[in-house]
Amino acid sequence: MDVGETFLTLSIDIDGVLMPNKNYNRGRTFEYDVRDLLEASGYQAARTAGSHGLADVIGWSSSTIVFVQCKHTTKKTINLTEILKGDNIKKFELMDYPQSALKFLAIKQGMSSDPLILCWSEMNQNWYMSKF
Repeated sequence: MDVGETFLTLSIDIDGVLMPNKNYNRGRTFEYDVRDLLEASGYQAARTAGSHGLADVIGWSSSTIVFVQCKHTTKKTINLTEILKGDNIKKFELMDYPQSALKFLAIKQGMSSDPLILCWSEMNQNWYMSKF
C-alpha cells in the first residue's frame, strides 16, 4: 500500500481521530472481488488504483477487453433505476472503447455474496443481466 492509497483509506471523525473510511474499504474490497471473478472466468485482470477513471477493474484475454464499473451499496434493496441514472454510469455508457471490448456494471448489495452483473449493449443502448 503506497502513501496515496493509505491517505484515501483514512477519514477524520468528529473528535479529530483518524478512522478507516468504511465506504472506501468496502468498495476497494468489492473491486478486488470483481477482479477475482474475472480471473476465475479466464481473464487476466487488474483493479485501477484510486478509481479515478470510469472503469474500476479492467480484464483482458487474447480477444477481449472488459471494463467494469463497480457499485457497492449497503441499502437493503437495490434501486437499479437510481444507480443507472448516476453520473458515473452515464459517463461509463458514453465512454469510447475498442470494438472488441465489453462494458460491465457489477453491483453488490450489503453482505450478499454474489454481485448483480449487467452488460452494456451498444446496439440497444441499454443494460442487460449477464455474467463474466
